[in-house]
Amino acid sequence: MVFLALPVTAQVQKEKKARQLFDVVLKVVDENGAPVPNASVVVGEGITHAVTDANGSVTFKGYPEDVVTITAFQFEKKVSVVIDIVNANTITLDHGKIDATSGDIVPLPFTSLKKRSLTGPEVVVDGSWFSRYPSLDLRNSLTGISSMYDVREIDGSPGQSPLEGLQQYSGLSNSYGATDKFSGMPYVLVDDMPSDIQELVIGPNEIESVTLMKGILANAMYGPAATGGVMYIKTKWGEKNERQLHIDAETGVSVIDRMPGYVSGDEYATLQNIARAADGLPAAYSSAAIDAFKLNNGYDLKYPSTDFEDMLFDNTKEFRRVNMSSSGGNDIVQYYSYLGYGGEGDIVDMGAKSDYNRITARQNVNVKINDFVTAAFSFYGNLTFRRSPNYGYDSDYTTEGTGNAALGLWEFPSILDDIHNTPPVAYPIWAYYDTTSNTPWYGVSALYTSNIIGNILDQGFYTDRGRTGASNIKLTYDASSLLKGLKSETYFGFNIHNSVRIGKSNDYLAYTIKDPDAVLLNDRITKFSGHNLSRMADLYKLMDYYFQRYMFYERLSLDRSFGSSNLQASAMYHQTISYINGLEEPQRQRSFLGTLMYSLNDKYHFQGVANYSGNSSFSADKRNMLNWAVGGAWVLSDEDFMPEIGFLDYLKLRVQGGVVANETYFPNLYDVDRWTTTSSTSTSDIYGFGSFYSTGRWFGSSTESGVTRSYLSRTGNPNLTFEKRREVNAGFDAMFFNQKLSLGVNYYNWLVDGSIAQVTANLPYLAGLQGARPYQNYAQTRYNALGADLAFNQRFGEVMVTFGANATTAKGIREKYDEPQYRNDYQVRTGKISDAIFGYTYLGKFATDQAAQGGTVADPVPIQQFDAQLFAGDLQYEDKNGDGFVDESDQGIIGHSSPRLYYGVHLSLKYKNFDLFILGNGRAFYDIQLTNEYYWNGWGDNNYSNFVAENVGTKYPRLTYYKVNNNFVTSDFWLTKGDYFKIQNVELAYTIPAKMLTFMSGRAVRIYVRGANLLTLTGVEDIDPESTNSGVTAYPLFRTFSGGVKLNF
Repeated sequence: MVFLALPVTAQVQKEKKARQLFDVVLKVVDENGAPVPNASVVVGEGITHAVTDANGSVTFKGYPEDVVTITAFQFEKKVSVVIDIVNANTITLDHGKIDATSGDIVPLPFTSLKKRSLTGPEVVVDGSWFSRYPSLDLRNSLTGISSMYDVREIDGSPGQSPLEGLQQYSGLSNSYGATDKFSGMPYVLVDDMPSDIQELVIGPNEIESVTLMKGILANAMYGPAATGGVMYIKTKWGEKNERQLHIDAETGVSVIDRMPGYVSGDEYATLQNIARAADGLPAAYSSAAIDAFKLNNGYDLKYPSTDFEDMLFDNTKEFRRVNMSSSGGNDIVQYYSYLGYGGEGDIVDMGAKSDYNRITARQNVNVKINDFVTAAFSFYGNLTFRRSPNYGYDSDYTTEGTGNAALGLWEFPSILDDIHNTPPVAYPIWAYYDTTSNTPWYGVSALYTSNIIGNILDQGFYTDRGRTGASNIKLTYDASSLLKGLKSETYFGFNIHNSVRIGKSNDYLAYTIKDPDAVLLNDRITKFSGHNLSRMADLYKLMDYYFQRYMFYERLSLDRSFGSSNLQASAMYHQTISYINGLEEPQRQRSFLGTLMYSLNDKYHFQGVANYSGNSSFSADKRNMLNWAVGGAWVLSDEDFMPEIGFLDYLKLRVQGGVVANETYFPNLYDVDRWTTTSSTSTSDIYGFGSFYSTGRWFGSSTESGVTRSYLSRTGNPNLTFEKRREVNAGFDAMFFNQKLSLGVNYYNWLVDGSIAQVTANLPYLAGLQGARPYQNYAQTRYNALGADLAFNQRFGEVMVTFGANATTAKGIREKYDEPQYRNDYQVRTGKISDAIFGYTYLGKFATDQAAQGGTVADPVPIQQFDAQLFAGDLQYEDKNGDGFVDESDQGIIGHSSPRLYYGVHLSLKYKNFDLFILGNGRAFYDIQLTNEYYWNGWGDNNYSNFVAENVGTKYPRLTYYKVNNNFVTSDFWLTKGDYFKIQNVELAYTIPAKMLTFMSGRAVRIYVRGANLLTLTGVEDIDPESTNSGVTAYPLFRTFSGGVKLNF
């Protein structure tokens, strides 16, 4: 569409050159004749952009018929033509009501409303917010964005994978080791199409605005999938008489922020000797060996010492993105075109090339077919390429399914796991290097049978190629000729993705060291049978994944004004069907939706939603539910009885309530019994009956052992249905000091009713069902939350200051919970906080062996029943029930895992052509459990973390060779405060104005430098409090520094 328009545009320009070009002087004023500074003036189809000065004046050139569009904050938009302005010289802008101008439109699913009419706490964020964050993942820019949004990065892996999050689907045959890169993400809609960000990758420069939907009424508009909140993304579409061209190029580097470390070879040997001595075992390493390990020679056959992390990982990775967009239009056609590239490297710095690259294209077109029909077309395409060395070998590698142990989304977690569990002195990197064939014979040992270096260098490589296509069309029919304000919309869209992994899976030769001092090779090393030289001759398909999503809706709407009243109503049918590789049945959702909005005098507002929706997860008579919500708003500041308060410009009170289903993506057919057959002869499985289960026989002394029989694997529950969310929220929006300060506060109270669980406590084991227990709607949890958003803007001389802050405090209480009948109140979960951490209360370390083993008759000490025997230095816990023993009956609340406060702050300073933006966010008043493998390690022959090495006898208990279970149970010894504050985003930019770019017909050139995740203030050591497993079991988080330039034409 754009390319077809180019010759026409060129011809129009030639014709204009033949006509008269006017020098126009325009003054923009308000209704009282006062000048309006900083008003935006756009001439023609975006050929000229200008801004009025302090006197409201601006000069430009234009042809007589050129359209001129004037917009300004707090005013209604005005459109004129050059010839009229030449004759009048002045344009008068009309003040609009607060939150009721044409610039205060709030995009919502399937519709839009002016902010003044909303009865909920929805927030609209301009698309420019998201481009500041130097990342290929849009979700990074959501950190600290608004109250009730606690989005955190928990995995810094390069790029995005559409398989991310698959582990959340019940009944999936294989999730390929998928995990979430972010937590706290809401449900995402892109131009009405449900989309996961990792599936439909979207660049920040494609976004016009994002509506953050927090209230139950807005969520009920979409149905059960939206009950956790909705992020509604509206992409850019062309505007009439607004032609623009943008080119943006950025490059930078990402540096590891925190990467928990592990000990060197000599440190390992020293700690190993200490641990063995504690258990009465002889030392494993001599002082001479420890001195030899200090040389850190990983190739030494006798005293190898390898820093695997240093060898395999780099500290930095590159980052880059380039995109170009063009938009414009007239009364007939408006278009937006986008082409973008993004790429980043990897910190895996050994083996085959490891990186991520993607190309994205988008085309949005609006066409006015005639006076009654308009069509909106959207096309999106995305190609991704992720290269990686293969780590791990399975002889069945080319078989997709759960039987392939080596198949996973990323190699990094497997590499980390091996590094953290393999001592640096476990084996030499090479047992021998065959110079004839240039083939290394990698070293392994009896305990550590996989060579980390060999795995990364000689087990192959692959490329993940992803292809995504999405398209939709919406036809709008204006039926005002039948009934004023009547309109019909028909929408169809699809989103299809396919990922294919192509590569090779190889294996290498491995040898154990028999005698490192032997002269003959055969006496020095012995071939290890667990590895054989294996090379795939050709590239193979190693993994294949797809999803397909189709959506349709038909909507009939009415928008009428009757005097001082305004009515907006709609009725629609909506259906979505999704196919996901590995799920037995497609997911189906459908809704019959009715909405109503009524406003009186722009002062009293009412909204209502009724959504009869369902999915295919439950039985036929339980799979549909009426979701409803109502809301009201009152603009109190417009009332005559309100006293005159000089600093108060606007005050609106809001309240909403409703009941909606909560989508859990529960698999199908759990309403019916499921039986399984087996011919197992195991004496330990639960598949037998009669005496066969324990003796291996049926009845009598001998019988055929492999009899096929059926057993109940799941009991169906025909009454299983949706979880429900019952919510009331109330709040206010206020503006002060001539709209320089705005404040929104909202209180939320909601009950999650009937959470689905396989209830255990209310069904005795005597029923004989065990794992076949039915799933039920059982648990109830009530949440209370308070959110606040504040914004302030003020000009101080030549400096424009904008400040924003948001904060949320929330807590949940379990009102009904599946638990046994505890004897002690401190054990009970019902009525307690939902995020409670239950564990043992730490009293200190045992001072003597006698105390650790029960004390004396005169001075008894409760016996802790985790190990056969404890010693001085082991952890002592409180005997809460006073029975003389410490066991699971002594667990009580020792902390809570969710923050009682999470918040964000941002500051923007503009001075002449310079601007500075700073964003920070934090979490406070909660506890982190230090129980991952960085903290809980140090027994057996495996590696030691730096935490263990630096804290033995203090923050770490007694170091032993055999694990002391007593010391590694959940207790407040292993808790720490998780509070942190981060400087998440900084941008410093300079804009070269249009008057300096006349030689290139440019509107502006913006040069910028950016940073992300720059500073963390916290009491947590070694690990990142935002993601305690980053760098431990997942990619670390990164600090990013970048620079770039944006050209505007």
